[in-house]
Amino acid sequence: MTDTPKFGFFPGRRDRDRTFLEMVRVEGIFQSAAAKLEWANRHIAELDRQSSEHLKATCTFRLQRSGLAGGTRMLFNAPYSVPLRFGLMIGDVANNLRSTLDHIAWKVTSRHVPDENLQRKIQYPFPGKNGLQQAIKSTFLIRAGDEAVKIVEKYSDAINGLDQLNNGDKHRLTTPLSQVAEIRGSPQRRPRQTTTSQPTNF
Repeated sequence: MTDTPKFGFFPGRRDRDRTFLEMVRVEGIFQSAAAKLEWANRHIAELDRQSSEHLKATCTFRLQRSGLAGGTRMLFNAPYSVPLRFGLMIGDVANNLRSTLDHIAWKVTSRHVPDENLQRKIQYPFPGKNGLQQAIKSTFLIRAGDEAVKIVEKYSDAINGLDQLNNGDKHRLTTPLSQVAEIRGSPQRRPRQTTTSQPTNF
């Protein structure tokens, strides 16, 4: 039995271009945030597909036998070059995930900030150079209540890199990197197990 994915595509269906959030109505106040998250999920799925195809087409694995030593070497290598489009896709993912958090922050905070001029400052608080507590105050999330503040504090360290990645993508292209790896090994024969009254270690 196949589990229904929370987000993403339904496997085995004809309408593969339709996503879960497009098939069902999103309830509650976070409809726009859910749509942003789903769009990020689409980019992630496409990046995963294309990167897998790239690895299959460019990476090599082979066994090399040595006639003199009588051993076998295992060799694996991958090229340095990575398609430029991968960086564009990573930037799109970061932007949509960052926007998801901003939409959530707006929904829980805007009702407590009646001044429209001040509402422009509402966004999800990231530490920045002035620290997290100052960001919570300057973005008015503090007005959403203690529970909202606790959630932001709990996950701040885990997602701080998202803000850095998103801001970096605004000014320069995200550049994915690849390292060439070569794995060498000589398979060794296991010793024959002997019958003994004492445990035998291999």
